Amino acid sequence: MRTTQSFPTPVGASGRVTVVADDAAALLICRTVRGRGGWGVHTATGDLITSGWPTLTRARAYADRLLSRGAA
Repeated sequence: MRTTQSFPTPVGASGRVTVVADDAAALLICRTVRGRGGWGVHTATGDLITSGWPTLTRARAYADRLLSRGAA
């Protein structure tokens, strides 16, 4: 889902931030140097949930799973 709502850029993030959202929550995905590096999944406030995903596709799939479970 695309959104026009602005989100903070997570600390240690670089490049474009991809937003994955549903009606209840939003997660941010971007390249990160925090944690294990690679692609990281962050809360809407910028807190790191997990990192080390080798591709954007895998990080996005993880974020989609979190949203579908209501864990975000």
